[in-house]
Amino acid sequence: MNVKSFGAGLCMASVLVASVMFGASDISAKEQAKKEYMIGFSSSVQDKTQKQLVEEAGGHVKESIEQIDMMKVSLNETSKKKLNEAKEVTFIEEDQKAKTSGQTVPYGIKSIKAQKVHKQGYAGQNVKVAVLDSGIDGKHEDLHVTGGVSFVPAESDPLVDPHEHGTHVAGTIAALDNKIGVVGVAPKASIYAVKVADENGDGYYSWIIKGIEWAIENDMDVINISMGGASESEALKEAVDRAYDKGILIVASAGNEGSYGSLNTIDYPAKYSSVMAVASVDQKKQRAFDSSVGEEIEVSAPGVSTLSTIPHNEYGYMSGTSMASPHVAGAAAVILSKHPNLTNDEVRERLSKTATKLGEPFYYGAGLVNVQKAAR
Repeated sequence: MNVKSFGAGLCMASVLVASVMFGASDISAKEQAKKEYMIGFSSSVQDKTQKQLVEEAGGHVKESIEQIDMMKVSLNETSKKKLNEAKEVTFIEEDQKAKTSGQTVPYGIKSIKAQKVHKQGYAGQNVKVAVLDSGIDGKHEDLHVTGGVSFVPAESDPLVDPHEHGTHVAGTIAALDNKIGVVGVAPKASIYAVKVADENGDGYYSWIIKGIEWAIENDMDVINISMGGASESEALKEAVDRAYDKGILIVASAGNEGSYGSLNTIDYPAKYSSVMAVASVDQKKQRAFDSSVGEEIEVSAPGVSTLSTIPHNEYGYMSGTSMASPHVAGAAAVILSKHPNLTNDEVRERLSKTATKLGEPFYYGAGLVNVQKAAR
């Protein structure tokens, strides 16, 4: 699994490259530096003799693997050269690291207890989630994108995500439970890529409004909007209100403006009453320093250094309320897969009433989402 690290929701990767020049004394030191090797012996050589050969060459036996005539040893370059010349030695190779190819469960999925409900057989199946964002990489092996549309004039393909943000959000909602990569909150949910942000992660309210209209027309159950703006808009309010009236649950990131005393810093559309505003907490359930605050915060979810999918079959860490919101959208999908007749009002109420209280509602809302309790 290829993993990149991103900070504060920005697609940045840092690579540190060091150039080192060796003089004669450095080469000598390098020759004496010890490394760990696996060394094989011909079957005619007894264990005692194997150990003697290693020690006489200046090496140190770390472990004996008797059944297959092998040892793990510590050698410097001189010792390795001596043993390579011994007729009793069949091979010497440096011990290598192996990585598991299994699936990783991000801490956020565990924190909100999503897997507890997966084990009951409910993982978002038959629930449609529209991801209003920068698109979703349709070729990622850990995602199944059911469909989509683009409202970004210069970027017509919703299944291409040059900004990487939308793919990360989508993975948190519904990365497949397929023994590779990561798993999402609702791995069986149907996700739709509704592109409303360009390659820089920017989008106009009009694009978002068109995306909401598309979600209404295509009978989405949940909309996730991990973006927002500081300016109020009657047009945007009317769009989210209309979608909510049609029975769609709308979940949005509260914003990354932090706190300034009692000042409300929540972005739009999260600030509207028809939208669930989600704050961000870290692995220790502490509020993220940059998570926006205000009376409209409804619940909190993991949003600091969250691991998810990014384009080109890779995985990366991102932070921000943008990462918290999809945890809640996925949670809603899980609840609806178990209780398909619930209204959006009822799902919303369950998510809030069963949340684990963390602190003042101004900062945390009702608290950390608990899918296990909400889905009962």
